[in-house]
Amino acid sequence: MKLTNAERWILRNQLRILELLDEEDAEDYAIRRKAIEHGYELAYEGAMPVVCPDNEVLTEDECKEVVHIMAMFQVLQRSAAKLKNLSEYEKSTAEFGGFDGNNEGGQLGYCRFMVEDEHRFEDLPRGDNFNSHGPLLDSYRRMLDVWISLGRPAQLDEAQTKKVLAASVHPSRRSE
Repeated sequence: MKLTNAERWILRNQLRILELLDEEDAEDYAIRRKAIEHGYELAYEGAMPVVCPDNEVLTEDECKEVVHIMAMFQVLQRSAAKLKNLSEYEKSTAEFGGFDGNNEGGQLGYCRFMVEDEHRFEDLPRGDNFNSHGPLLDSYRRMLDVWISLGRPAQLDEAQTKKVLAASVHPSRRSE
């Protein structure tokens, strides 16, 4: 990680303030401050353990995508609950499965943040704390494309619901 002199100066001052305010962890802050002051790049990560690295930041567009996916599942959940002609597979597909902790960790983290901290989308099923234990993002993107093409309605009729749900299946596996 590279930091400019100005960034190092700001971090140094923040760590010095924490060092003075938090007697219990003062020594730890002092060590981190020294690493920043002296420009020991290898130690930067340790000096900022609670800040995710740049390559793990979820962009604004990626965050918006998660919001849209969760909003779509709220609509699917409400719509599916009112329909009688859905197969068991369609009913289970209409339930939000979460994101894969191994491959979609940023999305999983943001999903949890929205529900647990911002208290949004609290009506969606949590499963294993929103961890799907398998990648679902590609499937969600196909479904989202269809929902958006329908105008992102707040309620879906049976044909629309089935159309969105059918998009979850990869085109190479469809029997159409």
